[in-house]
Amino acid sequence: MQQIFSYSNRRNWALVRVVLLLFLLLFWLGPAHASQPEETPKGHLVGFIYKADGETPLNDAQIVLEKIEKGKKTGETFESNITDETGEYKLENIPVGFYRGKILVKKKHYRIKRLDFFIHVIAGETNFLSFSLKKIKGRLS
Repeated sequence: MQQIFSYSNRRNWALVRVVLLLFLLLFWLGPAHASQPEETPKGHLVGFIYKADGETPLNDAQIVLEKIEKGKKTGETFESNITDETGEYKLENIPVGFYRGKILVKKKHYRIKRLDFFIHVIAGETNFLSFSLKKIKGRLS
């Protein structure tokens, strides 16, 4: 009977198996050890919006943040919830940076429905900022 595998063929097959095993191991472990892009640090902005008396919550209002870099808008915006009878708004997980904020009020009795402010969101911090809005000669301030 003729021998199909010689000693050198067995050694070659063993080498092929080891190479295949290493390839599969690298393929399987590769995604787990691939460098992940760093997540942008984030912060939060929460607070209340009140009517002129500073105590009565203003519902149907919303905070909108527009990111600013080098003095210009980036086009990136973040919106809070629309306030309810508590007047509370929340903006969570906002990337760190400078923002121009707007308060939008959806009530018809306000002629100007926008108030602007600026804020700096800091990594891992919750900024607490509340507003008391009053009408002056038909304007929101």
